[in-house]
Amino acid sequence: MADNQSIAASSRIVKSLETLLASLTNFTYVQENVAIQTMLVNITALENGIGFASLQPMNGTVKIGLQKENIKKFENLDDYLNEIFETSIALPPEIVTKSQEQAGPNDLQVSFIIYQTSKLFTSYRLMSNENRTIGSQVIYAAVETVIVEELKEPVRVAYLPVVKGAGGNPECVFWDFDLENGQGDWSNEGCDYNETSGGRTVCFCDHLTNFAVIMDYSGQAGPTTRFQDALSYISSIGCVISIVCLVITIITFMYFKHLRGKRHQRILLNLCFSLLFLYLTFVIGIELTSCYSCCIVIAIMLHYFVLTTLFWMLVEAINMYLQFVLVFYHEIRRFTLKSVLLGWGVPIIPVAIISATKYKGKYFNENYCFMKHGLEFYLGLLAIAAVILIINSVIYIQIIRQLTCRRKVMKAKTDSIKMSELSVRVQNAIAIMMLLGPTWIFGFLAIDASDTVRDLFQLIFCVCNSLQGFFVFILFCVRQRDVRDLWANFCCSAGEKPSQSTTVSKQLSGTEEDSVLANSTYINSLYGITIYAVRPSTDK
Repeated sequence: MADNQSIAASSRIVKSLETLLASLTNFTYVQENVAIQTMLVNITALENGIGFASLQPMNGTVKIGLQKENIKKFENLDDYLNEIFETSIALPPEIVTKSQEQAGPNDLQVSFIIYQTSKLFTSYRLMSNENRTIGSQVIYAAVETVIVEELKEPVRVAYLPVVKGAGGNPECVFWDFDLENGQGDWSNEGCDYNETSGGRTVCFCDHLTNFAVIMDYSGQAGPTTRFQDALSYISSIGCVISIVCLVITIITFMYFKHLRGKRHQRILLNLCFSLLFLYLTFVIGIELTSCYSCCIVIAIMLHYFVLTTLFWMLVEAINMYLQFVLVFYHEIRRFTLKSVLLGWGVPIIPVAIISATKYKGKYFNENYCFMKHGLEFYLGLLAIAAVILIINSVIYIQIIRQLTCRRKVMKAKTDSIKMSELSVRVQNAIAIMMLLGPTWIFGFLAIDASDTVRDLFQLIFCVCNSLQGFFVFILFCVRQRDVRDLWANFCCSAGEKPSQSTTVSKQLSGTEEDSVLANSTYINSLYGITIYAVRPSTDK
């Protein structure tokens, strides 16, 4: 891998060459790896535009590199897709307007460069992704003393792939000298993929500089589908909704001290904070690929907050297991402190290990700011997530059994009571699912599934997890009568102490352990979940 000094030196060579061309008039230089041509053009000759191209080698000839006879200027802009061209660029007539505004009605010097390879354009982006590469020649165009940018009629560039094995998922890019603290890197700002015609990738750009196209090196990946685009929109909208709901939930629990007095409430509050940080980081930075350093930071933060969210779900599961499944257990000393260490501290370990060793290679992708697939991704995220979700799912099943399978209800029931009970139990199941996160399993099921099944699992995963904050708000704020009463008293009866008669604290006799009631009675649990508890008895 190239070091920082060699990368900076390569970028300086390119910039120095472009500066030198300003002093060379009607100059032509062609070698195997670079072709240069400058020409003084009357402004009227630019009214129809101008183009520059390298030709494909003639049939039967073995191409060694760029050759002088294969470098050509053209004036009919429609020729940029000529089948004999290997790489071509067409400058629009709008350049005349730009030149007159900036340099007056003088002759203009137009400069072109074609690089056979991209060796002088060493990119951090591409070093971090072995499946993406520059799949074309690099072509440069400039009008000396004129800044050509924000064109309404685009510069059109067409490339034939020149790298064996490169193809698919094309990204039109230009070399931005300002990126990476002045060392330069590829950027797609102002450049768009237009089409593939005659085997050529066509790009439209609104400025002049060095252009190229990035392609999948394996050739297996393709452009994003409409379904994938729809999932992106759903994720973004769901995250925004969840952010608003989580902020309201956090404010509610922070403002009303009574709502954060119990252990389960403090766990829920930490889970809300973790989800909020995760959603904010995702919405703000997931597509911040134009800034390499920023993208690295975002990817590291996303890795950490995904893990903290999963670990706080694990803490929630452990607490539920103690309260609902064991019922009788020895109180764990300093449970809250241990929960904080598990929820916020343990996730630092895999993130720190990967960040300290291979952050440049593992925390950057071209299309989004998240971990690159590889051993670190599988061990540092997927394996941890799988273990936590398996544990949580086992606990979830046991809790649901408590809600549905035990004989805890009196035999005499009316149909309305049965329906009411069924409704409550369905709500309870959904509430627990949102806290323990078994819907994350659909993300694993989408891996290596068939197209139809994968799309279904991706849709379920996308909707459920982007709206997890919304569900938490509905189930643990809107659904809870004591929370509604507190807000009602706050809004309508300022100064009057809200009644505590509906709160769970009076049912807990001052401790965090469940009070075990008599047979066939309800326990209004810590989580607002209606569950039956059976006291050991002599009943046969």
